[in-house]
Amino acid sequence: MRINASLFLVITVIMSSYGSGYECPPLKWTKNINEINIVSDVITELSDTSFLCNGNMVLDKRDGSVIESKSGFLIKHNSRTQEGGFVVTDGNRITVIDKNLEELWSKEIGSNFLRSVIQTRDSGYAALEVITELEEYQIIITDKKGDILRKFHIEGNFNYKEELLKIKFEGLVGVDEGIVVYGNGMKETAIWIDALVSKYSFSGDEVWSKIFGGTEISDFIGVEDGVAFTGYTDPEGWEIVDTTFSQPGLGKRLYFPDTHVPIIYLNSQGEIVFNISVVGMEYNRGESIRKNGNLFF
Repeated sequence: MRINASLFLVITVIMSSYGSGYECPPLKWTKNINEINIVSDVITELSDTSFLCNGNMVLDKRDGSVIESKSGFLIKHNSRTQEGGFVVTDGNRITVIDKNLEELWSKEIGSNFLRSVIQTRDSGYAALEVITELEEYQIIITDKKGDILRKFHIEGNFNYKEELLKIKFEGLVGVDEGIVVYGNGMKETAIWIDALVSKYSFSGDEVWSKIFGGTEISDFIGVEDGVAFTGYTDPEGWEIVDTTFSQPGLGKRLYFPDTHVPIIYLNSQGEIVFNISVVGMEYNRGESIRKNGNLFF
């Protein structure tokens, strides 16, 4: 599978800058992180002159001043819509807002907590519902107005190395006529975290699944024809195991990254386009991984 040229160029440039003495351009302005209370979940551009941080605060890009702070919702990662707005969750409710952060509509979906919601490529929505943490979850598919089209259950329990692996699903991404869901978990006797990435069709059929042994996913995004993620790996437990053999030639693959911070790119068929490690980057449980990961995508 050919790697997208622009994606490869960005990765090459960023990686080269770590070891070539690259100097950043002069800062136009800077603010103390506590002053504007930035969280790592959402820092995204709203317009030519503003961007969004902390999930509901709008800052002026020219001087860093606070333009406004919207109450009543918190925008999370992967929530941008095709129309330039956002889709957010609050309990079991989905709310869609426009690019000016004004509410378009809001509906209760299901009866349990919705951990993640995204807009699908047909302008509908998909939500990850937590039924029983670490055991049972549900994916809910709706139309563009939030009316439920279908629901299907996904299990949080998997047999891995003759033990029960309990996965806490963290979120989902829309990919090529389907949904990719991801999460982290542990076996009872394990000393490291394992991750699971699975693709489902919109009808609820499991297309493929991979367990990433010794891996904790901290940032997971959709890219052209697939998904990419970063996080932390423990070299003693690091391996990639296919649990669903729906495509020929998948099988088991074993890798040993040079450092503890991998960048992994899977295409929509579940095949590994590339798996690299970034020299000089350190893992500190998500505090800076998202910022580092965004440099690459």
